[in-house]
Amino acid sequence: MLFYLYFMMKDRLMSVLFIVTMLGERLLGEGLKPLLSRSRPNGQHLIEVDGHSFPSQHAMNTFVLYGFLLFILWRHVKNKKMKVLLTLIVITIILVMGLSRIYLGVHHPSDVIGGYLISGFWLTMVILYARYYEEKNKLRDS
Repeated sequence: MLFYLYFMMKDRLMSVLFIVTMLGERLLGEGLKPLLSRSRPNGQHLIEVDGHSFPSQHAMNTFVLYGFLLFILWRHVKNKKMKVLLTLIVITIILVMGLSRIYLGVHHPSDVIGGYLISGFWLTMVILYARYYEEKNKLRDS
C-alpha cells in the first residue's frame, strides 16, 4: 500500500500518514498491553500465543489498515453504491478478524472491542489531521 501511495499515486501526504498511522497503532497496542496486563482466556486455545490479551493487536491492526485503505478509496471513488459496497467489505473483514481471535480462544470479546475502540480513535485522529492539513494547504494555495 505504501509503495502504491508513494510511487503510483505520488501522494506524499498519504504515504507519510500511512506510516504514522500504522506505527502509532502498533505503539498504542504494545504500550497498553503491559500497562493493563490482562491475561488471555483460560481453557482450550486452538493456537498458542504469548503475552497479554488486552487490547487485541490483530483487531487494532486490521481496523487501522483497512480503515485507512477505505479512507483513501473514499477520496477517489465517486460512485455512492461502490462506496457502500467497499464499506461493507471492510466492515466484514474487520469483524471476521475480531471474531476469529475470539473463536481461537486467544482473546476475550472485550479485548477485540477495546482494540476496535482504541484503533478507531487513533484512525479518527489521523483522518481529522489529514483533512485539516489539506484544508489548510487549499486556503494557503488560493
